Amino acid sequence: SEREVEFLRKKNCKIVAVDFDDRQIALSKKLNPNIKHIFMDASKYLASMKFDYIIGNFNFINYLTKEQRISFIKCCEHNLKDNGKALLVTRDKHTTLRLFLRSILKKENNANKDYYYNPKQINEWFVNTNLKYEKFKINDTNLIIITKADGKSSKEIK
Repeated sequence: SEREVEFLRKKNCKIVAVDFDDRQIALSKKLNPNIKHIFMDASKYLASMKFDYIIGNFNFINYLTKEQRISFIKCCEHNLKDNGKALLVTRDKHTTLRLFLRSILKKENNANKDYYYNPKQINEWFVNTNLKYEKFKINDTNLIIITKADGKSSKEIK
């Protein structure tokens, strides 16, 4: 979003926006004309450069299938510099009672879509990566902070 872009620009960060929704790219170009925009599925984006930060706003990861979520996390591992961070803003099915009930009803209608994923699924996203993550609950939203670090597998930080 515009606020996050401005914050990162003040920190002299080079910013690249990746999205496979042409409406979101058009909106971002209008709000942030001075950054690079790439029309692509972020779960497949392997950059030639490394990043300090990767940000996934607006429940971005919820729109992905479980397989795409795992692929996105592996792309984060590839695209982050050592000690780089990915920040994901998301909701899972246990965030609120309303979301839990919605996830049950939607599953009956569309067995392939798991928009409000089970929070235990997060551990599966990080199997066989050199990433660690922390999960914070802020009101009815989860903030997942992922750090690229040395190690053989991810471990949730308690």
